[in-house]
Amino acid sequence: MPIFSTLFVRRGRLHEWAMGGSPVTGFEPAQGAYQAVARAAKQFNAAEFWECHETLEDLWGDERGPLREFYHGFIQLAAGFVHVQRHNWHGAVRLLGDGCDSLLPFRPMCMGIELEPALDAVSGWRRLLALAGADGEWTAESLPLPLLSFSDAG
Repeated sequence: MPIFSTLFVRRGRLHEWAMGGSPVTGFEPAQGAYQAVARAAKQFNAAEFWECHETLEDLWGDERGPLREFYHGFIQLAAGFVHVQRHNWHGAVRLLGDGCDSLLPFRPMCMGIELEPALDAVSGWRRLLALAGADGEWTAESLPLPLLSFSDAG
């Protein structure tokens, strides 16, 4: 039994968020999915966030299982950092938060991506943006951009 569990509706879907709960398991990635996620991770680490988003878009659109939420969260993080690069506070705050929420159930690792260090780094950006506020002073260089740890082991 998780330490804390609550149900909430997000975008018309029922989700369970469980702190300390079990990771999402039992999914079968589509053919070529690991290669696409590896490519997206390399793009993310090169700060090519728009390209990362585009790489994952088809996987997300075609997926009907639990991995759909993982791809969506990864896309949201990449899009959030597009907004960081463009100094769009509102877009960055919304998408980084939504991306973290989407990826939490897939911790500690999914599709070769080590999520704990990635989510920790994104949390630093979320704190910075929250403290700065919409009119605050911050740039894409205010903190190091997160780097994803990727393992071919999946």
